[in-house]
Amino acid sequence: MFGKLIMLFLLVGLIALAVMFDWFGSRDLALQGLDGGKVVVEKLAEVGDSVSHVLETMHQDKDKP
Repeated sequence: MFGKLIMLFLLVGLIALAVMFDWFGSRDLALQGLDGGKVVVEKLAEVGDSVSHVLETMHQDKDKP
């Protein structure tokens, strides 16, 4: 267990160094990954907003006599 944890920390450290010093074009890859994550978050926010709107509408319709 301890060995796996050390290997994980080493891997994260190497990735951080690669981005810091732009080894193997890693900065571009990191930026692309962040942009992809940004798109996912935006889509999830849109879906959440639409679901909230639908639930709000259903709740308002239920309250009407």
